[in-house]
Amino acid sequence: MNYNLLLVAALMLLVPRVNAQDTLANSGFESWTNQGTYEDLADWNTLNPLSSALGVITATKTTGADVHTGSYGLKLQSKSVLGTIRPGVLTTGVINVTNSTIGGGVPVNSRPVYLSGWYKYAPVGIDTALISVVFTKWDAVGDSQIIIGVGGFTETGTVSTYTPFSVEIDYRSADVPDTALIIITSGSNLAPQLNSALIVDDVDFSYTAVGILNRVAIEPISFHPNPAQGFVTFTNYNAQQLNILSLEGKLVFTTELTAGQSRVDLKGFTKGLYILNAVDAKGNVRYGKLLVE
Repeated sequence: MNYNLLLVAALMLLVPRVNAQDTLANSGFESWTNQGTYEDLADWNTLNPLSSALGVITATKTTGADVHTGSYGLKLQSKSVLGTIRPGVLTTGVINVTNSTIGGGVPVNSRPVYLSGWYKYAPVGIDTALISVVFTKWDAVGDSQIIIGVGGFTETGTVSTYTPFSVEIDYRSADVPDTALIIITSGSNLAPQLNSALIVDDVDFSYTAVGILNRVAIEPISFHPNPAQGFVTFTNYNAQQLNILSLEGKLVFTTELTAGQSRVDLKGFTKGLYILNAVDAKGNVRYGKLLVE
């Protein structure tokens, strides 16, 4: 079982919080709306409105043992849509299937320490569940949203009982964000496997360190150069797998690390910031941020 906590928000400990604490609407997944042929989760977005016309539902209500608290939980399952396997997606943003992007988010006015919740996972083959959050703030001068903080979590193993997760937010500035984009998927965006299923419940922001998973190794990956152009070299701390993800939580690159050092070719990477982790055979994780110029 791999618990991949990717980023540590050291800056958060130094900045006093004066804003009210935000909570996510329908964080317990109790409110659902009837859409005729299916039910959809209120206050969140899924692929259901886009895929339901084809008779495909990737996000469904859970009951009984698949509920952490309350009456319902949520199950995301990877399914075939017009011959292409799509992971189940839950997001606070807007899904654009045409260009495979998710943008926007929900308004916030605070700096959470974690995005926390509970989950089960049943992967098929080599698959990866993804949970990520990006906090942004509108920059009137640059006429764009600037990134304030990011966090991510991945799971590759089978998790048969409800288990807590805590995605720690790495804040890049002392600003208070105005938008939170959360993306949760049942499988890898690069190679999702049919029928991989992620069950989640009680997903919300947390402002304390209570509930953090002690089994996660919160240590940085050693690599250079950073920022990087062309290639980057990682020092191997008995890690077997390196994962590089976009800020939207998409797995864009994965490789096996070799003894000593591993050089990764960045050809094909677009410029920008990436989050990454290296996982050893015991499930210990080292984290890092890589800026590609």
